[in-house]
Amino acid sequence: MLGFDFPFSYPEGAVAAAGGVLGYGPQCKGIWQCLHAHIVDGPDNANNRFKIANTLNKESGIRFFWGRPQVSPYESLSCLSPTDAVPAGLRANPCARLRLTEALAGGAKPVWQLYGNGSVGSQALVGLPRLESLRRAYPNHIAVWRFETGLSPLRANYDRPVTLVEIWPGAVPLDVTLGSVRDEAHVRSLVRWCVSRDARGDWAEWLAPASAKSAVPRVLEEGWILGSR
Repeated sequence: MLGFDFPFSYPEGAVAAAGGVLGYGPQCKGIWQCLHAHIVDGPDNANNRFKIANTLNKESGIRFFWGRPQVSPYESLSCLSPTDAVPAGLRANPCARLRLTEALAGGAKPVWQLYGNGSVGSQALVGLPRLESLRRAYPNHIAVWRFETGLSPLRANYDRPVTLVEIWPGAVPLDVTLGSVRDEAHVRSLVRWCVSRDARGDWAEWLAPASAKSAVPRVLEEGWILGSR
């Protein structure tokens, strides 16, 4: 099981609202492939994420993404939050601010926000193409939790020994004694939590919590954070 600390998808309805600009079909085959085709992420961390976010906003006609350095010259990507005026030529985002799993986890930032303290949107824009590259390199070995496994336990993946899961360390209790800095303590707290669930044999309960089972279509579109109840 490989965990990645960024959203695997966007709130319900994003693909449909974008009219094909964000790709087609299930999120991990639509959005992932779309970003894989357009995001350039170099070995020196130079990337075009703000340019692509600006283009996706402009071509869809919707203010999906926001947040950038003030000096960036992108007319369809505002540096301000959605409480401010929508850039000219764009409609307000019809999708929810947060996915269901983020709302239940509490404290998560919206994937639409690309810049600022605690933001995670840029990590998704550059991270999802990397995961898509892994899927393409090892098509018979990797399964993406939720999108390809449904609400089943990881063991149901049969011949795919590696499962990619979305994590957010804030979803589990933080033990500040586990690291010299907060991020380190967060990651170690999450790893300890996973190990304890595995030792107790109650993975199934956490992989398919009641809140996810009650909203299956939305969950299979939006994805889920491991540990979110």
